[in-house]
Amino acid sequence: MEITTQLDPRYTEKIASIQKQTQQDVSEIVSKAIDLYYQTLQVESRQFNRKQLFGCLQGRIRVSADFDAPLKDG
Repeated sequence: MEITTQLDPRYTEKIASIQKQTQQDVSEIVSKAIDLYYQTLQVESRQFNRKQLFGCLQGRIRVSADFDAPLKDG
């Protein structure tokens, strides 16, 4: 995929600094930045899903002891 964009000068300076330190071209730098951002989003998504699960399981849970409670009440 070809992407054309205009960057703020501070990002241009950062890319130039990364190029100087790593000898990578802009395409490699952008690809690695996208990979890192994608990984970050995946981790955040997993953490969010765990929080939802824990939110569902709050309180005292005694499934094995209370599984037939609705049957006894009726």
